[in-house]
Amino acid sequence: RVPTRTAGQCRTKWLSSLKSKVRHGRVEKWSRFDDIKLIDKVYGCGATRFADVPWADFVDGWSAAASFHKVRKNFGRLKQMVPDVNAKTFEEITFYLHEHIKATLLR
Repeated sequence: RVPTRTAGQCRTKWLSSLKSKVRHGRVEKWSRFDDIKLIDKVYGCGATRFADVPWADFVDGWSAAASFHKVRKNFGRLKQMVPDVNAKTFEEITFYLHEHIKATLLR
């Protein structure tokens, strides 16, 4: 345990970056292609609420996705690209990301 961190902060740090470095020897940097993959996975899973998204299932076989915490954090970052995000439902957010933001990332 690190004296300047709480147990929760240590766990988050371990899950979000250190664990994958130990397991894989290195961590691939998150790229715009990972953003596109994440948008497709969330849109394709058909979840109607954030809590219904199978975040842990997305991590398997995805080298840049070290943990489901990292995947959720990156989705949170993508959500902020949606105009008036707080007034939209989860389905509207995922649709906007899939139809508009994904096209921007593909350029």
